[in-house]
Amino acid sequence: MVLSVGKRWNDGCLTQMKAPTLKTSPAALPFFQGARLFIIFALVIAFGAAWTWFNRLPEIIATPTLAQPHTGFAAPNFALSSTTAETFTLADLKGKVVLVNFWAAWCPSCRAEMPAIDAAYRANKDVGFVVLAVDQMESAEMVKTFGTKYNLSFPLLLDSDGAINRQYLVSALPTSFFIDRRGVIRDMIIGGSMSREFVEGKIKALLEEKE
Repeated sequence: MVLSVGKRWNDGCLTQMKAPTLKTSPAALPFFQGARLFIIFALVIAFGAAWTWFNRLPEIIATPTLAQPHTGFAAPNFALSSTTAETFTLADLKGKVVLVNFWAAWCPSCRAEMPAIDAAYRANKDVGFVVLAVDQMESAEMVKTFGTKYNLSFPLLLDSDGAINRQYLVSALPTSFFIDRRGVIRDMIIGGSMSREFVEGKIKALLEEKE
């Protein structure tokens, strides 16, 4: 007699065969659980990488002739008045190495680095180094008092409405831009307190370059 799969003849009766069951050793359970966690983790990583790739920002290609507040681009031009009522225009300073430093009197890191910046300025101003310290929306009297307290010799500029801070996309203080003789941003430093040695290290090569 031909029997269907899964059935057998037993003592004259047709009975249903039980399907074999696979028993997992208790010792193997941690392995399978670990493998399952690894697969889930790998899938999460793969999904995250794919999401990052599809939503990536377009690459910014440095263009020295295009004004953008980024390294490798021409520094956006601006004109601001100082605490001595003198107007400074960035474009007029081509041929010099310029440090544009965004700061505020309430900022502890700004206060800490101002004497160091001034020391670097005093030592290098005769070879073409200029510092423009752009205050962030404080009164002229407060800025002037600050300059007197720290005996600062470089111009303190008043960005009363914050327009230049916004133009340079300043999100933290202090923020410093090192600009070469051609007017191109060569480096940007966000936060921290720069030492005199650090500033002079940044401008040394720029001062040696030709326009």
